[in-house]
Amino acid sequence: MRELLYILTSILFLCSCSHIEESDPALEDKGIYITFQDRVETRSSLNSSYVNYRKVKEVYLYVFEGTGSTSKCVLIKELKWNGEISQKYALGEMLNSGTYTFMAVGIDDKAGTTYNFPNAIVLGSELGASKAQLVEAKRADMPGSDLYVGLTEASVSQTASSTVNIELKRKVSGVLAYLKNIPCTVNGTTVSDLKIKLHRNQHTQIPLITSTANPYGSGVLANSAYLFERNLLEYFPDKKSGKYYVIPAENTSDLKTVENSLLMGAFMLPLEASTANKSTLSIELWGTDAVSSQYKILKSYDVTYKKPDGTETNVFDIDENHLYSIGRKPSDDDTSGDKPMDLSGSGIEVFVTSWDNYNVDNNFPIISVPARMRVDYNPTNYIFDCKSTVQGIIIDASYPSKPWTLKIPDDCDWIHFVQKDADGFTIGYTRTISGEGYKEIEIILNDYAIERSTTAFTLEEIKTDYRSTDLQLITLGDATVTTTLSVRQYNAITVDNTNHVGISRLDYGCYFDKETGAIVRPANAKLQWGYFSTGNLYVSGDNPMEYYNGETNLNKIYKRYTDGKVGGKYYVGSMFQKVRQGVITITNGVSVPTGNLWYPPVYHELWSISEAAVRMANEEAYSVFGLAKNERYWSGSGHYLTIGKAYYALMGTNKTDSGADKNDAYWVRPARHF
Repeated sequence: MRELLYILTSILFLCSCSHIEESDPALEDKGIYITFQDRVETRSSLNSSYVNYRKVKEVYLYVFEGTGSTSKCVLIKELKWNGEISQKYALGEMLNSGTYTFMAVGIDDKAGTTYNFPNAIVLGSELGASKAQLVEAKRADMPGSDLYVGLTEASVSQTASSTVNIELKRKVSGVLAYLKNIPCTVNGTTVSDLKIKLHRNQHTQIPLITSTANPYGSGVLANSAYLFERNLLEYFPDKKSGKYYVIPAENTSDLKTVENSLLMGAFMLPLEASTANKSTLSIELWGTDAVSSQYKILKSYDVTYKKPDGTETNVFDIDENHLYSIGRKPSDDDTSGDKPMDLSGSGIEVFVTSWDNYNVDNNFPIISVPARMRVDYNPTNYIFDCKSTVQGIIIDASYPSKPWTLKIPDDCDWIHFVQKDADGFTIGYTRTISGEGYKEIEIILNDYAIERSTTAFTLEEIKTDYRSTDLQLITLGDATVTTTLSVRQYNAITVDNTNHVGISRLDYGCYFDKETGAIVRPANAKLQWGYFSTGNLYVSGDNPMEYYNGETNLNKIYKRYTDGKVGGKYYVGSMFQKVRQGVITITNGVSVPTGNLWYPPVYHELWSISEAAVRMANEEAYSVFGLAKNERYWSGSGHYLTIGKAYYALMGTNKTDSGADKNDAYWVRPARHF
């Protein structure tokens, strides 16, 4: 069952300076004193009760000599903030008489490490370069990181007392979602997840001084467009209509909600509206189609904003120091006045409030977020090639931080986690990893090479010949939450049942696009043969070279290299060195060579590859096989008469006996034996 996380305070006016003490009124005839503007109240946040405010933890004062963006930082001080907005604080440092810019930055117990304060500004840096920049390893804390900034110019004198008054305001934005009547099915498909999406990924940094040229910051935080995601399968349909999920109300001393509602909130850096007319915020219902097994959007709601002039739009900026609330929650300690947004219809509206209006009586809520896996590929579209590979996974910490365990399902024996020592060297492999907080992990996939019948296996079967599993990340706590990551891997394509030869799905140097899954074919992926002026006898020891078994051919070539024989040194940089990859299996946490290799196919094997595609009698076969039709492919067989030539095949044509200059660059398709 979900939990609301900690309460993010919104003490709107804070102050700053490190080791600045409260002033002594009897000694205030000289020196510099810092005060903070107290307007109406010091609370201004959303959702939780009057108690348990998560107070601003630290406030820093940065003093810049002069005014304008090029003024330099000459002093950094920390205020021992005690929550008293009305206190006057003595700076405790003498400044030369003149005009200075005073910047105060207030942070809660997350924002300091999230945005690297106080070290985000250093002595000697320019005011115009001052910014809050996300620390990547702390991205999981971003939704719970509250940041305030105040800026003022003041003239000071060494011979008189000077009082500098600063007003701090939130530098971040807030998004709150309070929803009810959440559908449990759409057109017969179960709704498993609710997601709230921004029109683009979030920013990673924002200037601390107001910038008309860059009011919304810059940088792109990968995979951050989804601001909230909630799994709904812990709930059940209501018995009366069967249309909506039954969700128990929150009823604690800190928070009360109405039944059948969800409440979520997050801080974020300001974000500009889309220039492509995309909806700034949208609510999506996701589920898995029972027929196609495709995980997809079942229904989407664009969120509309009614502007002060009465016109409506779904394209709007998300400004700093503003709250964007989908649904209304005036107070957290009771539900009177609550108006969750109703998802039973289609009209979804956001209410925008400046945090300068402090008549909101609740703290800002953050939904409890489990630890999550982050990868650089789209699991919906991406399928790994059949060759063994290593893939990175980032574990983002849960909020609040809780222990987690990452597991490989018991029925999956082809994936392992890579174990490394303190120096980053691989020391073994395991099927379970446990930890807490942010962690970078690598998985290794074994080869997938199961021989199929070249005559009975259809093109459609080749297209869908892959294996799959779901890695399981379990976040421990009051309620155990499991999230999953899909991993899929293609089988090798069988091209010769007589000699048991298979090929990878990609030419050497080509790859699957990690977003779309489509084959990407860089022009520089083509290879020269190598051994440019070396006869066959000094390449493999044979002339003619092997025509039928590329693995035997490569083993001979490699042995001449390791034995230091004449010509062997030219193995380095050749296509043989680049394509060669040993096949391993992992047993009891240890990598064990199988004796098989990926190798450049020799002449007759290359014919088999071309013939396998031709045999499908379908133009689509070339894209399924990942082959470039009518283009040249190198074989691993050198020309038996001409030292500077080797044999190639024109893909998709009849057998030829053609040789080409070894300096030419052609495609190479890795092959192996089953």
